[in-house]
Amino acid sequence: MAGPPRRYYVGLLQQIRDYARDPNPEVFWAVRLSADQDNLLAAWSWAVGTGNVDAAFSILAGFAPVEICTNYPLLLPGEAALGLPGAADHPDYPLALAVSAAFASYRADVAGAGELCRRAADANARRGSPDWRVEEAICAARVNVANTTGAFADAARLAAQAAGLARAGGDLADASVLLSLAAVRDMLAGDAPSAVPQASEALALARRVGAQAFIATSLLAVGLAVAGTDPGQARARLRESRELSAALGYRNALDLGWATGIAFLVGDAAVTLELGRTAIRGIQWGGDRLRMGFVLYFIAGALATSQPDAAAIIQGAVETYVVQSPIVARLISSTVTKVLGEERVRELRGRGADMDWGPSRRLHPHPNHPGPQRTPLRGPAMSQPPRQPDPRGCRSLADPAAPRTGCSAMPTLDQPGWPEPRALGARFAHALERRSRYVMIAGRGRRARSAVRCGGGS
Repeated sequence: MAGPPRRYYVGLLQQIRDYARDPNPEVFWAVRLSADQDNLLAAWSWAVGTGNVDAAFSILAGFAPVEICTNYPLLLPGEAALGLPGAADHPDYPLALAVSAAFASYRADVAGAGELCRRAADANARRGSPDWRVEEAICAARVNVANTTGAFADAARLAAQAAGLARAGGDLADASVLLSLAAVRDMLAGDAPSAVPQASEALALARRVGAQAFIATSLLAVGLAVAGTDPGQARARLRESRELSAALGYRNALDLGWATGIAFLVGDAAVTLELGRTAIRGIQWGGDRLRMGFVLYFIAGALATSQPDAAAIIQGAVETYVVQSPIVARLISSTVTKVLGEERVRELRGRGADMDWGPSRRLHPHPNHPGPQRTPLRGPAMSQPPRQPDPRGCRSLADPAAPRTGCSAMPTLDQPGWPEPRALGARFAHALERRSRYVMIAGRGRRARSAVRCGGGS
């Protein structure tokens, strides 16, 4: 990737935010980012590999808005930039720490996210004027940590706190997204009376901003908030949101996960499996264990009646990383236990717990990835033509300073660093394909899940 295109991709996320406020090109930029993820990874690899702190921190700053990091499942190894020469003295160091904490929290790395949050808060406090964006990103990371550990009431409180920071900073888009997150967490905690006003306020802010994608997300938050008390309204909100997303031609991973949740809560198993399959395809490759876990819980619920064995195995696999909501757990466990009995359920959940379904936290390039090539859109300063594999080998983004190695030396599927080949794949696919072909949690989908691509040299 030549110099000018590299500089272009370093600032791509900020351009997306700037243009997303105009209803006309909004969908273009949303689709554009999805298509350009490989090129953004290549720009990141170049920035870290060459020790360019300005470029690396600029990319991380682009993920600071909750609007961006919740909509695009691209989790960079932010820690790789924090140790670069001069990083600790850079003015954006606190923000880089906070964004890295958010990435770690999406990977369900509770300890790592907590430590990075602490460091970000300390670094921000040492500034003459603390940056509200850092405080918002820290709150957002702590929301995810609370979700992972099952503290849904705390997650709702933290999301509302972050929404207040965003509103005070003039970022109504982030405030809308965070209020939607607060509403969903209240619902997961069993506090629907608190969830409804939060979701309604989020929808009002989304309409005020005028971006249709936010409105679609907020409609789903309202649907989740009322699913337990007014299933008819929940279905209507789901339908309205899906129609709006279809008109935009774009559906983000957050929306797909929440839509799956509404379908499950109103008892529509077929739609749950359909939406869950699509959500998994959008989430899995980025290593987002948190969001993947909730989608799999909803899928387990949809299978509880027809395939209780599969539902119990999925529950066991997911609860290794994410604590399930008591609302969801009650709906699934009662059905599965009634059919199978407590002893059989414990056995199957234990089998699921032994499965390694998530990507390694040590992010490796995929050995056969040819480099950036996914962007179908052409134009000035756009992506370069597809590149051939670098003859010098591959560079790990987890350790950019390490010498390049031949692709044949990178981890294979039977070596440490990749999920166990016989994990969820064969067993889950066999049990679930009869109802819905979401085999992206299995077989070839697992091999296509690498979050970090090969290439991106200087």
